[in-house]
Order: sequence, then structure tokens, then C-alpha cells
Amino acid sequence: MLVGRGTELARLRDHLQAARGGRGSLVLLAGEPGIGKTRLATEATDLAHRRGFHVAWAHCRETEGAPSYWPWTQALRAVLAHVPQSERPGEVVELAPLLDVGTAAASDADRFRLFDAVERMLQALTARRPLLLVFDDLHRADAPSLRLLRFVTAGTGAMPLLVLGTYRDTELAADHPLAELVGEQVSGTACSLLPLPGLSLEETGELIEHSGRPAATFDVQALHERTGGNPFFLAEVVRSGARGSVPATVEAAIRTRVRKLSERTRELLGVAAVLGRDVDVRHLGLLAGRSQAEAVALLEPAVSSRLISPHPERAGTYRFTHVLVQEALYTDLPAGRREALHDRAVRRLEELPDDLAVGASELASHAAQATGVPGGRRRALDHALQAAQDATDRLAYEDAARWYGSALALGAHADDRRTDVLLDLGVVAARAGVTADAYRAYEQAWRLAAQHGWSDRLGRAALGLGDVVVSAGTVDAGLVRILEQTLALAGPGDEQLRVRLLARLAVELYWSPELPRARSLAAEAVSVARELGAERALAAALDAQQFVLRGPGGLGERVRLGEELLALARRLGDEELELHARRLLVPDYLQHDLVTADAAIDALVAFADQTRRPLARWYALLYQAMRATISGRHDDALDHTAAMEALGRRIDAQPTPIYATGQRYMVLRDRGRVGAVEADLRALCVRYPIFATTRAMLALLLAETGRGEEARVWFEPLAAERCATVPRDSLWLATIALLTKTATLLDRAADAAALYDLLRPFAGQMIVQGVVAWYGAVDHYLGLAATATGRFTDAEAHLATALRLHEGWGAAPFTAATLAAQVTLLRRRGGPGDAERAA
Repeated sequence: MLVGRGTELARLRDHLQAARGGRGSLVLLAGEPGIGKTRLATEATDLAHRRGFHVAWAHCRETEGAPSYWPWTQALRAVLAHVPQSERPGEVVELAPLLDVGTAAASDADRFRLFDAVERMLQALTARRPLLLVFDDLHRADAPSLRLLRFVTAGTGAMPLLVLGTYRDTELAADHPLAELVGEQVSGTACSLLPLPGLSLEETGELIEHSGRPAATFDVQALHERTGGNPFFLAEVVRSGARGSVPATVEAAIRTRVRKLSERTRELLGVAAVLGRDVDVRHLGLLAGRSQAEAVALLEPAVSSRLISPHPERAGTYRFTHVLVQEALYTDLPAGRREALHDRAVRRLEELPDDLAVGASELASHAAQATGVPGGRRRALDHALQAAQDATDRLAYEDAARWYGSALALGAHADDRRTDVLLDLGVVAARAGVTADAYRAYEQAWRLAAQHGWSDRLGRAALGLGDVVVSAGTVDAGLVRILEQTLALAGPGDEQLRVRLLARLAVELYWSPELPRARSLAAEAVSVARELGAERALAAALDAQQFVLRGPGGLGERVRLGEELLALARRLGDEELELHARRLLVPDYLQHDLVTADAAIDALVAFADQTRRPLARWYALLYQAMRATISGRHDDALDHTAAMEALGRRIDAQPTPIYATGQRYMVLRDRGRVGAVEADLRALCVRYPIFATTRAMLALLLAETGRGEEARVWFEPLAAERCATVPRDSLWLATIALLTKTATLLDRAADAAALYDLLRPFAGQMIVQGVVAWYGAVDHYLGLAATATGRFTDAEAHLATALRLHEGWGAAPFTAATLAAQVTLLRRRGGPGDAERAA
């Protein structure tokens, strides 16, 4: 019987009811060891069964050595065990890294596709029946499992799915991956945190009564004070038979019971504790030097004492009744004895046949605890590298990074081997999203390679570092220096490497004052790659050139390069490269051809659906939002923007705040609510000072909301000396257009005239702010500037062209804006300021 958890159980009942109605959530039960988290979760599963839920449990392994994603492996196997083969969702075939522990996935597979497959499978299964997933002891879950939990939790609100997790809050350091998850999820509406306190004095007495012993035989007050109302501690004290002297800790109470067993049974339990909480009797026999029958016989007294019990689901396996029992027994082993047993475990377990074999991580965990024996350090290093490769194959990049870090600490001291381990660490740390660790690993590898003149490793390190650095409005001076030095050190036979280095350096310099140099480097890379006839090198060069040529001119050349890159990517079967080509072709098409642009957006959506690359879906949502904004479908635009922003947070797409703010700015301006994005816009101006466009957007927002004096503070530095400080990059044309509109609102005719001259060469073209937002026809802004400077005939011609273009594109909000500009022109033309009439 459950004692003292009525309030928490009622809340769980409410969450189950909400999940049954399609409003899923994550609930986390937190508390110290023995407080009753698992017991309460068990009660919740009984409630769920009675309400028609399918229930799946997963126990995170409390001791080292579990395979990556182990809790998800258990949960998904349990869910699918009750689904007939013919009714299983198609996503099952994509879950090999989770369902088949020994199955290696492709090393270049997209982990988010795996995560997406899990979410889609849960959606398919919960469409038939509500589901309760229980993850016990999440404080011991591996980082990849917690990353997947974070991903899935973001979608639970739309599913009849309740995810219930338990964890020890006493063991959650600030840098624990679960701490980040708890902090993120508790701040949202789809998560509840239920901390479990100790039982009250009255509940302590009730628990003693339910144990079968009269409470009157105990000093309940003293027992409550000593145990803090911890149910497991209380139960241990009662079982130990203590009356007057209550053990000081739960471990002491456990030891009181263990001492009542025979020496041989105690010895075998100590050996079992080395293997973990779950103990295969075949492994135990090997490690203890006993037959299976002997081991089972010796464990019987421990079973009777409720220290260990047969595993409810796995024949031939025993389970310590609580991890605190296993921990107490393990701690009591002398250090030398522990190390010797771990060493024996490695040597015995690595020789097992396939049907008994354990995973690479388990062998590596035992080996890591036996580095002091002869040959132990070398064995631990080898197993750490095997565990790292296994984790990489299973897309568990956080675990792989941890094992590579262990290998470095264990003695990968020879410079060539250390460099290779650092390079591998850089790869997996980058895929895990731990960019600081990846940066350090690649930088250290680069220095070692440079010291020894290893050009291949040097190039891998420099390019790996380039992959880590996100070049969205920033320039990494350290990366620029390393790329330049690597180019200088590259040998004469490394032409393909040289192409890739030139291309990456060009991209890194794009947002710097050295934009002309960036374009020259990219052109050189393309030229060399064409001479070599190397398609992979040419692809990297074309990708860089398409990127760095973005700016107010060269639209036709960019489109040609983008289409060549797209064809090459498809011929090579390179999805990532194809995405690169498509993501930049769309905004280029949006500058001159609506039909082609719409086809390109549709093709990108289809590509995202086919490949299920999350970044492709993210770009598709961005361009769908942009297209809806052009057409004046404001609600659709905001919906697409919200979906893009949510997905961007899930996949850690760095430019998400920039793009979301840019889209909302356009929509809310049309709705007269531009002030709603002011705070976000100011934040971007601080975070990305290199972007002139965000500052121009803020200047216009201030001018439109009647704050002319502050608008001038932002406007004047940008407009000074005919906008000399505004880089001629992909944001230049949008920046000049925004400044033109601001100049007309602030009555700055001289600035408007200068801006007109800057815009005039691009008449007839549409304006796109990078890949973020569509600003309409250049002629619209030329018309505004001409009106402000009294050149009414020019203004009339420009606005007529803008109106024709906007109507042809079906750009209703922009058509309305141009019509309003024509009304303003008519008013100005009839007033005393008509410069042309005066002339």
C-alpha cells in the first residue's frame, strides 16, 4: 500500500486524464534515494492501465557500462512488443541504433532523422492508444538519451502521451545534462516537477504498521527524526530489527542485514555488486569462479532477505532490490579487491561467445576501473577507443566524446595517435553540439600536426575547425589565422585540400571588411577545382562562391552557380550540399522571378519531406513564411514563423532569432504593431553589431512610432558619407531601402537624394534581406526618395513600375504601400514644395 502520497498521486491522475484527451506532458518525480519515486511511478502505471493506457518502463542503468540510448531501447522494445508485426509503423526500420544494440548505423547519418523517426513512431502509436512512458533514474541516463527525451518532449503537447521520469535531485550537478533539461522543461507549460518530501510523523507510524510490525514496538518519533521520513530507510530499519539504536544511515541499515548472511553469500554479493544492479548469473559464475547452480544456491539467502531478487523480465538474471543495496556492497569492497574484480571482469567478459557478449561500453567501464594492474592502462585505452567508435556508430555523439576524452586521459601520448584521437573527438563533439570542446580538440590537433608537418592531419583539423565555427554575421579571427597558415604549409601535391581551404577561408571572410578578398579566394578555388576535374573539390568551391557573391549585384551569376551546384550535388548524391544550393537559390529567385521562386520553394519542401533533414524543413518553413508575407497571408506567415522558430530551438539552428525577428518585423509592420518586435530587434543589434540591417530596421521602427530623435541616432551613422560603412553584402540592398524609408519620414532630403543614387542601378529588381525577408521592388523605394526630393516625374515613373511589379507578384501589402506612396506623391505635387513646377 502506498503511504503519504495522495497529493502527488492526484496530480499524476490529472496528467493522465489530460494525456488521454490529447494534451501530453512530461512529469518529473524528484527526490533523494529511497524517498519513493519508483514506488509512486508504479502506482501511476496501475492508474494508467485502468484508464486504457499502454505502459512501457525503462530503467536507466545506475552503474557504468550501459549502451548508449539504453532507456530508449528498453522503452521502444516494450512498446513494440505488444504491436503485431503487420501493424508496426514504418518508422521502426529506421530505429536500428535504438532497437538493435549491436547494429551500427552509418557514420554520416543525420541523428535528427533518428530522433524524428522516434517522434513520428510515437505519434503513430498514440493515435491508436494513449501511452505512458516511464523512465526510472534519469540522473543516470546517458546524455544522448536525454537529448532524445528533450526532442520528444517538445512534441508531447499534441499527443496522448505522458512521459514520467524519476531522478535523484541530490545527485544533479549544475553541469549534468539532466539539469539543463529540467531547467528548460520546467519553464514550459508541458512539464511538471513533483518533488517528493519525507513522510510525516503520522505517515511514518502508518508505514511501520503496514510492514507487519506494531508501531508501538518502535520509538516512532526518534525513527522519524533519524530517517527524515525516508520510506526506504524506514523499511530497512524495520527489517533489520533495530529497536533502541537506530542505524545512522540507510547504508548502515543495509549492512546490518547483510551481516546476518553467511560469509560465502556476502562474498558473492560483493562480486555481484561489481557487475552492477542487474546481474546475469552466467557472468557472475565466471567472475566468482563458481558454477551457475552454485551461484544460484548461494544467492537464495539474499533473496529471502530481500536484498536481491530474480529479475521480473529476464530469466537467469538477478536484480538488487534497490540500487542503494548494490552501492553499499560495492563501497564495502576494499579498493584493491574492487580493481582486481573489474580486471577479471574485463578479461572474462571480452572472451565470451556472441550469445553472451556484453557491449563495448561495459567492457570499457570495467577496464577504466582496473588501470592499476599490469597492462591495465593499455587495455583501458583500447576499450575506450572501441566504446567511442561504437557510440559514434550508434549516433550517440556525447558518449563518443566522453570515451575519446577518456582515451586521451588514459595515455594516447604518442603525438600521431593523440592527434588522430583529437580529430575524432572534434568530429563527435561538433555533432553533439558541444562546439567549445570541438574547437579545442581541433585546435590542439592542428598544433600537433603543424609541429610535425603532417599536412593531411593539418588540413583535417583546419577544415574541422571550419565546420565548427558558425559564420552567421561573425568572423573568427583564430580560424582565419589557422586557415591561412594551413594554406601556407600545404604541400604541392595537396591541391584538392588547397581548394577546400580557399573555399572555407572565403566563407569566413564574407562578413569581414575583406569581402573583395573573400570573393577573389572563392573564384580562385573554383578555377583550381575545374582544372583538377575533382567534383568534390569543385562542389566545395561552388558552394563558397555562391555564398560570398551574395550582394546587390551579380544576381545572374549567383543563380548560374547555384544551379550548377544543385546539379552537381544531385549527381554526387550529397544531400547536405543539395540543401546548401537550394537554400540560397530561393532568395535569389525571389529577387526576379515569382514562378521560378515558387517552384524552388515547393522543391525545397519536397526535399525536406523526402530526406527529413531538419535543417531543410527549417529553411522550408522560413521561405513559406516569407512567401505568405509577400501575399499578405499574415496569419499563415506568423504560423510558419512560429513553427520555424520552434524547430530551430530543437535543432539548435543558430540564426533562428535573427530570421524569426525579421519575418515578424515585416508582418507586424503591415498590421501596425511593429512595436511588438522592438525588444527582440534591440537585442539583435547588441548581439550582432556587424549587421547594418538590424540597426536600419530599428531606426525605421523608431521613426514610424514617432521617436524621431532616437531614430536619428541610429540612422545617421549608417547614412553618413553615402552609406560608406554599410558592407555591400547580402544585406546591403535591404539596408539602403530601409534607410531610404527612414530618410523620408525624418524629412532628410539630402540623405534621400544620396540613397536614391545608390538604389538607381537596381531598378526593376526585388529586394531580399539575405535569406530572411522580402522588401518588395527597388522602384518603390526609388519613388519614395524621388518624392522626398521633389523629383515628382521620376517618382511617378518609379511608383508606377513598383505597382506593376507588386501586382504581378500578387504582393497585396506591398501593392497597398505603393498605392499609399502614390497618394503622398499627389499631395506633395500639388503643394508649395513642387520643385519641378518651380523650375
